[in-house]
Amino acid sequence: MTGHEPMRRGSAEKKKHIYETAMRMFEENGYEQTSIRDICREAKITNSTFYHFFGDKLAILLQFYYTMLEDYAGYLVCTEENLRAPYQAICDFFAASSSALARYGIELARQIILNMHRMLSGDYPALPATSMTEQLTNFLEAAKRQGMVAADADCRADAEYLLLGANGVMFYWLSIANTEQYDALAARMLPRIFSAVTGAPVCVRFSHKESGA
Repeated sequence: MTGHEPMRRGSAEKKKHIYETAMRMFEENGYEQTSIRDICREAKITNSTFYHFFGDKLAILLQFYYTMLEDYAGYLVCTEENLRAPYQAICDFFAASSSALARYGIELARQIILNMHRMLSGDYPALPATSMTEQLTNFLEAAKRQGMVAADADCRADAEYLLLGANGVMFYWLSIANTEQYDALAARMLPRIFSAVTGAPVCVRFSHKESGA
């Protein structure tokens, strides 16, 4: 078993290299304009190596989704602090994860969001074991047990509405095509959307920058 560890480590590094190369090329040249052959040439790998790790270009964006969930899921960990202010934690989760999109620029962010919706709509296999909807549902259920969410709340439905609201903010941001305005937009809109969906107080603040994310 131990003898296989270096090979597994090398495979993980190779997959990361392909992913980072592809994302950089998508950002620089555009998603549609970048072919798998281009990615292979830039990453100095064969086509068969690419297909060993990724089934197609869309799978690269799915990897971004995995990575985003892993990087920002800490906001939805059921700690005492988060459960005391569950809607603040949810605001910060969406603000941080959406800012991950913003750093790639408007055009690539558009492609990621549109393709993410295709993936989430069931047209693409191999979604993460714990989707964003499930993470939110589990977090709201924990907050409900702590008395921070109404006892009769339908946490699954609320999670789905919160996702729709956050996606609405992102789509509006993409439509105005101004990356610099995203944080200000999220600061105004996310708390109000979450308040409307869940009955949380409107005084929820947008604080992920203050928390160092």
